[in-house]
Amino acid sequence: MTIPLLQYNAEVYQYVGDEVVLTWRMNQSFSASFCHEFIYAFEQRLEAKREYFMLNYGVRPQFKAGVHCGKVTVAEVGEIKTEIAYHGDVLNTASRIQNLCNRFEKKLLMSESIIARLPEKDRTKTSFVAEAELKGKENRTRLFTIDRAN
Repeated sequence: MTIPLLQYNAEVYQYVGDEVVLTWRMNQSFSASFCHEFIYAFEQRLEAKREYFMLNYGVRPQFKAGVHCGKVTVAEVGEIKTEIAYHGDVLNTASRIQNLCNRFEKKLLMSESIIARLPEKDRTKTSFVAEAELKGKENRTRLFTIDRAN
């Protein structure tokens, strides 16, 4: 995952079981395209090692992704063992979006807030999937996927 992380300016926020939570700083060098481009680059790396995984483990890794954006509060928590913690609705929303991938049979679901930040060339590749009720949200969330760029 290291090469795509560096290539698309992503940071690992935390590992949760077999999940990885990635973040991007939405600064001047940020492009919303980094999110889906990272996912496809990582998928290509896994596919290139498919034979290795099958020979050694009998399975190959697969993943699903939920993408959302917004503001978070960053804080250092703890006294003896400290860590950086992100607080806000963004991480919960992204997780809930990712949890809907199986229901909609998609590897990647993105919220409307990230779609709105995509450059026009990428927005034309998106497809509306559904309006979904997410736990803790008053309004339904519009979900999209994006066709893989060749």
